[in-house]
Amino acid sequence: MKKKERYWMDLNRQVVRGRFYSLAEPGEIVPVYNLCTIDYASFKITKRGKTKRGDVDKANLLETLYNEKLLEKEAGVRKRKAQGNGLNEADNHTVAEAIQKFQTEYLPTKSRSTQASYGNSLKYWSKLFGSKKLSELDEDEIQIARDELTGSGLANSTLNRYIAALSSMITVCTEEYKWCRKYEIKDGARVKTGNMINPCKSIKQRKEPDSRVRFLLPEESKRLLKACQPDLKDAVMLSLLTGARKSEIWNLRFDSVNLEKKVVSFWHTKSGKPRSVPLYGDSFLILQRRFEALEGRSEWVFPRNTNFSKPKSFSDQWYKALDKSGLEDFHYHDLRHTAASYMVMAGVTLSA
Repeated sequence: MKKKERYWMDLNRQVVRGRFYSLAEPGEIVPVYNLCTIDYASFKITKRGKTKRGDVDKANLLETLYNEKLLEKEAGVRKRKAQGNGLNEADNHTVAEAIQKFQTEYLPTKSRSTQASYGNSLKYWSKLFGSKKLSELDEDEIQIARDELTGSGLANSTLNRYIAALSSMITVCTEEYKWCRKYEIKDGARVKTGNMINPCKSIKQRKEPDSRVRFLLPEESKRLLKACQPDLKDAVMLSLLTGARKSEIWNLRFDSVNLEKKVVSFWHTKSGKPRSVPLYGDSFLILQRRFEALEGRSEWVFPRNTNFSKPKSFSDQWYKALDKSGLEDFHYHDLRHTAASYMVMAGVTLSA
């Protein structure tokens, strides 16, 4: 039978990790904590400078560090148990219970993209830590669990979103559900003393690449618009003039457009907060023309040609327009980066 490995060298992260079997409850994942850096385990600082540790010295050091970490974590477990009797509200709710409540009550108020992103992340955390109490969430365990995903091909930005999803859930449990409050007994009454510290707050984010920003140059805008078919040209113009995202324009409905007040409202935004944009010049004329041309036959500003009950997708037309215009390294979202105010100040006529 293979001997259980208690600690090992993690060469990717340059740390020595310890696996603590005695701390795991039946059915739970064995917790893993960092013991020290590989450099500290391999070398020691003496009066003569940095010298390599012998095998015995190194083994004794790791054994000592392992036992110290074990005692520290066991003390934490005893403290949490001693704080029972309702003194720590986070002891009364599991991570799975919190995630379920968060997904049912809070997440639906966020944008669809956030719901999708958080949904995948929270599924991962629920699988790993679902049986734990909220009070048992540990910074080291969370960071290590995130780092375990590194080899799965996920980008650093995605790994940061995993932490953000868990952190958001804990924050909501603290501020809205009151599930992470701490109490003590004073004069026979239970008095709040503070909140559980969110363990995600101290986890350093992975480095992300600088945001890519691509703007349309005046000459490029003319080439692009000339290459677009009429409906796509209207959509591109509205994107340039309102700064709206692709989904907001392609799925725009006439009930979100007020031609009398000259304003368009976007209800389903990435931030989850509706916003309204005034209509000036070409943006107003485009929406007015399309409203009159459809004569109430569709609720969509850009309906499908063969089925007016559904919005149109411009994907094929868009890529053909890019090829025809010769634009390189350009995405539809880059239209949002090209603010209409910049185009106007530069003296460019978008409809040219």
